[in-house]
Amino acid sequence: MIDLNAILLRHKMFVDTSSWMFPPSEAFFHGPMEQALRSTGQKLVLPGKVLEEVKKFLNHEDQEKRTRSRTAASILQKYIDEGLVQVFGSQNDPFTDQTILYVFQQFRVRYHLALITQDKGLATDVYNLNHQRAVSGQPIRVFRVNMHGQLSEWRFDDGSGTQAAPGAAPRHGRHREARQGDDAGQSPHPKKPHAELGVDDEQTAEDDKPIIRFRLGTHVESGGNELMSCRHLPGEGDAVISARYGQVRLGEPIGRGGEGDIYRTDTGLVCKIYKKEKLTHARCEKLKLMLTVPVERKGICWPRDIVTNQYGEFVGYLMDAAEGKPMQTCLFAKPVLLKNFPDWTRANLVKLCHTMLSQIEYLHERNIIIGDINPMNILIKNDREVYFVDTDSYQIENYPCPVGTVNFTAPEIQGKNFGTFLRTFEHEYFAVATLIFMTLLPGKPPYSQQGGGTPEDNIRKMDFPYPFGDDSTGKAPDGPWRFIWSHLTYKVKEALYKTFKENERVSVSELKFLIQQYHYSIVKQWSSDELFPMSHKIPEGKAVMMTCSKCGQEKQVHINHKQKLEQAGKPFICEECFQRNRLQRLQRMQAAAAGTTAAYPGNAQPKLGGTTQAGTRPRTGGSTGPTTNARPAGPTGTKGPWGPTGPTGTGATVRKPNAGPRTPPQAGTRPQVSPGSGAQKAQPARKKSLLDRLIDFLSNI
Repeated sequence: MIDLNAILLRHKMFVDTSSWMFPPSEAFFHGPMEQALRSTGQKLVLPGKVLEEVKKFLNHEDQEKRTRSRTAASILQKYIDEGLVQVFGSQNDPFTDQTILYVFQQFRVRYHLALITQDKGLATDVYNLNHQRAVSGQPIRVFRVNMHGQLSEWRFDDGSGTQAAPGAAPRHGRHREARQGDDAGQSPHPKKPHAELGVDDEQTAEDDKPIIRFRLGTHVESGGNELMSCRHLPGEGDAVISARYGQVRLGEPIGRGGEGDIYRTDTGLVCKIYKKEKLTHARCEKLKLMLTVPVERKGICWPRDIVTNQYGEFVGYLMDAAEGKPMQTCLFAKPVLLKNFPDWTRANLVKLCHTMLSQIEYLHERNIIIGDINPMNILIKNDREVYFVDTDSYQIENYPCPVGTVNFTAPEIQGKNFGTFLRTFEHEYFAVATLIFMTLLPGKPPYSQQGGGTPEDNIRKMDFPYPFGDDSTGKAPDGPWRFIWSHLTYKVKEALYKTFKENERVSVSELKFLIQQYHYSIVKQWSSDELFPMSHKIPEGKAVMMTCSKCGQEKQVHINHKQKLEQAGKPFICEECFQRNRLQRLQRMQAAAAGTTAAYPGNAQPKLGGTTQAGTRPRTGGSTGPTTNARPAGPTGTKGPWGPTGPTGTGATVRKPNAGPRTPPQAGTRPQVSPGSGAQKAQPARKKSLLDRLIDFLSNI
């Protein structure tokens, strides 16, 4: 029996919207809670956003929600009138969950804190603050109101939080863990949308279901690589058989890859038909195993059923259809990012990070390791809707993920054959941190730098070029990257620095929480909302104004920078003018190398030939160049999720990486054509030199 008086005397008690609107809570707040508050003289802590959310539901189109909100409003009004609650915050605060998380994070060192919530996701996030290594604070307790109108304490795996890796479960009757107190499996409360970070009612309702997990793998499954018999491989217009959906007709192909082809079907699902040389017993058994654990998460294209041909022979599987464009081709270069998402700000990128981390956290809770975290296998529809495809390659129990890419591979497994060992969650945390880094710094791998070795060498050495604290290598790549890095929050930079430099990796739930804090910082205007800032972040009290000697505009600079310029007797040039001058110099170098002359008066912007194609970024040689869509061959293995076209037909052609930088053409080697000499034959298009591509790239920064 919980001693409510003792808890109130010792803790500051917060109550979430979901508990105020939970029907059995009416008896609790009018009975035990009201009596305990009066006898102890304490007050509940009420975020102002709770009042706003309850008020919003008063006019909801759903009658049940209107009824619940009216009941909650009457209870709250009584508590406010009689001084039983202490309201804090304002209407400008973010949604309630984020406010509570922020307050608990900041004040857990000073106070004993407790929370009453029906929201499992919020309960888990708050409880996980107890396990943060960086800050030691008072223990946080998390409660809920049960079906009997009594206070119950949430139960969690000891010391594991949401990233727990439970012990092995029997093959039949997978391990179920409701983590719902003494009324396991029930979810009677109305789930509210987390509008700020893109979690909807359907998704949070799924989070409330009992978790069924796969076992953790112990060894690589051996055997099963023999080919299965296949007398007919179905194609467009043919029918396949599903035990769950019956006869399914294949429509037009929407993607072709190294393993097989993807077809639309008359069921609304899509179907992957493997090539004959990929139809192995092991692949069939792995898919059957995947079907034993329900993954009903929107955006995770999990197998729904295997399919056979008319002879009953295994040929492929059905899965949910994906929407959007591959992350690699729609986000990982400034021009394509601005083209595909012209209204996005930095807050949208942070929301996208939160969305992806939520999907990965969901998979990890079920002991599913992605393995090949690859931006070609993540489709972006918007910052709240992403689709994870190619799920049949995920590591499930003793079936490893046999492929990967260099940039997303942890140092200790670089160069290994992925099909010969099982990845761990620690390996995955490195790949997840890389994904978040390349989202916040669109398309830039964390180890890309000036004057470094190959990506694989840099990762093995953990040669991370971005500064943190007193550590600065001076090798951060040119362009906006060092500016973006400076504008990230301290906690996000610390987590990424420790991962990439000190090999201290943060879990998905920890990283997700830091991203939530980053979003909150942008909402409160403590952090920049610019996608591509043109200067370093200037600490409070260190900003001064200087006039650019080129364009005459006043710009904000760090006071130390001003003092250095004055001591050296140098004029101040703003970042825009600096980049423009650099492009002009490069253009003149190009013209000189081609045997022509070019001049640009004053600060006029040169007209540059060529544009960066969607989905690709010019390479500058070595490890300094942006990545392409190609994936390195060798022991790591290669594959594409949907072939040359994405599942929506929007993919980009995969290019092989160049062997190395190409030498610019020597003066006089380029055919000269006089203006107006139409009689001369048109010359074939000249391949762009390294300098050409560098200019194209810099012009789009």
